[in-house]
Amino acid sequence: MTCGYNEEKIAREEIVSYFIVFAITVLCAFALSYLTKKSVGRTAAITNLSLIFLLYTCGLFKRLDVAMYLFFALTAALCIWTAVKAGKNKDGKGILQTLKHPFLAFYVVIGILFGVALLDKSAYDWDEFTHWALVVKNMHVYNNFGNLGDTTTMFNRYVPATGVFLYAFQFFNKTFVDGNLSAAMDLLIVSLLLPIPDMFGKRVNLSMVLSFTVSVALVVVQRYSVFYNILVDGILGVMAAYIYIVYLSDRGKANVWTLIEISLGVFVITATKSSGLPLACFALAFILLDMPLRGLENVKAFFKKKYRLLYLLLPVLAIVYVKVSWNLYSEINQTRAGWNSSEMTLPAIWKYLTEPNEFQAKVTSMFVRRYFIGNFHYANAGSLQEPMAFVFPLYAALTVLVCLKQKKVGFGLINFFATIIMLVSYAAYTLLLYIF
Repeated sequence: MTCGYNEEKIAREEIVSYFIVFAITVLCAFALSYLTKKSVGRTAAITNLSLIFLLYTCGLFKRLDVAMYLFFALTAALCIWTAVKAGKNKDGKGILQTLKHPFLAFYVVIGILFGVALLDKSAYDWDEFTHWALVVKNMHVYNNFGNLGDTTTMFNRYVPATGVFLYAFQFFNKTFVDGNLSAAMDLLIVSLLLPIPDMFGKRVNLSMVLSFTVSVALVVVQRYSVFYNILVDGILGVMAAYIYIVYLSDRGKANVWTLIEISLGVFVITATKSSGLPLACFALAFILLDMPLRGLENVKAFFKKKYRLLYLLLPVLAIVYVKVSWNLYSEINQTRAGWNSSEMTLPAIWKYLTEPNEFQAKVTSMFVRRYFIGNFHYANAGSLQEPMAFVFPLYAALTVLVCLKQKKVGFGLINFFATIIMLVSYAAYTLLLYIF
């Protein structure tokens, strides 16, 4: 069973949408990189996250197409601005430098490969074709969020951040193409990992390449399916990592762009699934704790202009915007839910902890086994799924190595135990979502 028309021969004019939209996002990233002097790795992520923001906002008013036209207009304006600025300053060298950035070529090549290699892929996983792909298909048909119209999706209050991004790459298609969904999702994942090299400065070196490779490998080891399906659970972790990467890259030179990028990351992770909210909160808590401890002098310099204090509200406003706007949208449009999270009250939680019913006990048992132990002998090539029993020792070993090298044992131990607390807290939050 599939969600689309992959069994039919797809006409050439019906598959170009992915490549057209991808080309436009690349142009936007290139122009932003030249104008802001930030690396293409950073601006590619900003471009994709901004596109999601536009689509979500216009989708609240049931006009996803308006967001696409706005995005095209903004990209055109940025390109014109770039051309005018380069011409005025006779800065052909600057244009050439941006074009020669190694990660621009990498991003373009891998984006094209995704579009070609995944063209014939169908949404075959149960959750894919019964919900995620179906939601995007509804967007394609009705030009609004996938929980309106003659929809058959069950969990209609799921926030649609990844869905609207996948919709964007279907925009010019006459026929719905499943393969474009997977290609767009992988493109989003790669763009969120591209800022990693910025943590090592502007020069490409061995540490930079190894860090990028290991980061991608860890994603594969923990949840390899993230690269071949369109479910959101895996990409939530990548989105959370993006927020940390951006902050750590600019730790000593934080500016307005840093806060805008973090806010976009917080917005998208919150607008992807309810379980993204604690990940966003953990990231913001880390930043607020780390700023005075590690970068106080840089923070003081940044806030010499008092009005910049207002920028600290941007990440908080991003969360509030998603939660309030989506609740209002759902209420106004009488969007039904698969279950009602309002049942998660303190008395209900206490009863679950003291006298769980059969369903709750079964869900808890399975969740604990999968979350902390994983599935080491999974049928498909030994997937580890979410084995925190594997992650904890690995992280402990890395912490020991860092402590020995930096001679900061106290800081390393605090960091390690803080991470354990974060992972266990996230597990508890996610389990409660499943239960209620």
